[in-house]
Amino acid sequence: MKKTLLFVILFMLVVHSANAQYFQVDTAKLNTAYRELVNNPDSKEKQEAFFNAFPNNWREFITTYCFCSNDGYDLTMYSAAYDHIAALGSKMSMINDTVYCRKLVNIAVGGTYEADAPNYFKSLLHRVMRKKMDVMLYNVSWLRKGHCMQFWQFYWSSNGKSNEFEKEFAHLYELNIGKYPDMIKTMEIAFRYFYEGVNIDGGYLKGSGIAYDNNGQYIYPVLETPAEFPGGHKVLTEWIKNNLQYPKECVENKIDGRAFVRFVVKKDGSIDNVEILKSSRNSELDKEALRLMNDEDMPQWVPATNSSRQRVNI
Repeated sequence: MKKTLLFVILFMLVVHSANAQYFQVDTAKLNTAYRELVNNPDSKEKQEAFFNAFPNNWREFITTYCFCSNDGYDLTMYSAAYDHIAALGSKMSMINDTVYCRKLVNIAVGGTYEADAPNYFKSLLHRVMRKKMDVMLYNVSWLRKGHCMQFWQFYWSSNGKSNEFEKEFAHLYELNIGKYPDMIKTMEIAFRYFYEGVNIDGGYLKGSGIAYDNNGQYIYPVLETPAEFPGGHKVLTEWIKNNLQYPKECVENKIDGRAFVRFVVKKDGSIDNVEILKSSRNSELDKEALRLMNDEDMPQWVPATNSSRQRVNI
């Protein structure tokens, strides 16, 4: 009897472990630090607390903010990625530049080009490179040659042409080939192979995974400013609450759920390509989520812009 009971307990532990989520980052500490930073953005202590709690390398980053479609997977951190990365980009004014850039470079080493959190972070890398080029390149120059290649691979990875990338590459090359010849040659090789050389969400073959809207317009991968609902997330939440038509069947049967929706914000602020990213596991709730995002009464979003302040699809 004891042996049987022991086996059952061990079996339960194995099953539980197989379905558990593991984070290499203290997510409770990270979320607390983020909330306190939002409430006290000018506090050096709060900035340092969030900065130190944020992931330090790619493995920590992607396990914290990745998307998983498995049933029961908690997407709280996936949903927080945009806000956390935005804070890392805009609320770190009291963090030493060298320390700040070193962390960004360390996270980027080994990174892979994917939608959502990786793309948000890559956009941040480009913005910081434009503003703090000397400090960023100094930190990259200290990487071992293999890791230097990994950094530039992630930095230049794209699935389509970008005038901004081409101009940035030429600018970095011209200004730094004399100062960092070996590193810039590595950057050149990475640009040659990874710029317009990888897919995002769609496999490894040519022509797959390239993102376009319904009119065939390329969806811009790297931004100066992201698209935003007029008034921000809080106003969007209120708009959803006021316009949500909860399915009668779900009300009667006390069914709830959470659907994740992906969509394109076009240059004119309109919404396109609305799709369910993760189902609520109820078809009626999924339909309502799609209806909401396709609602003609939804205010037009503030479109994203690239580094030339041009409106772009995202």
